[in-house]
Amino acid sequence: MRLLLISLACVLGCGGTSDTIYPLAGTAWTQRIADRKCDHQMTFADDGQYLASMICYLADNSQAAQVDKGTFYVNDGTLTVTLDESSCATNASGSVEFAYYGDSLHIFTSTGGILMMSRLNFPPGEPTGVQIGCFDGDTWVFTPMDVHSI
Repeated sequence: MRLLLISLACVLGCGGTSDTIYPLAGTAWTQRIADRKCDHQMTFADDGQYLASMICYLADNSQAAQVDKGTFYVNDGTLTVTLDESSCATNASGSVEFAYYGDSLHIFTSTGGILMMSRLNFPPGEPTGVQIGCFDGDTWVFTPMDVHSI
């Protein structure tokens, strides 16, 4: 347990270059949300571009996706995402603490939770062939909406 805490503290605070895109540049991550029948995917491109999508099965067994696009940078153990486009009406830009363990990315939410994501071998790209819109964070109701500038 002590080794885990020391490792986590080092990932969050040791070394590190301020305001860079590394170590996340060129990586893609996914998280299965089983109770929602969803896959949450994040792609951090080599040029600092960010793409996130939440692709879910709806009650009628059709698929729908929420899409966020923008830029990202890393400052030590803090990930900052600035969204330029979204399929939601509100801007979800912001900063979170994270830890990077090879094939595992842990994002620490402001509510004290942890998103544990697994590395993908290739970037998934923007969802196509599915309805695009926004999932309500509380009720999980889907509202169709085009990707637009925010």
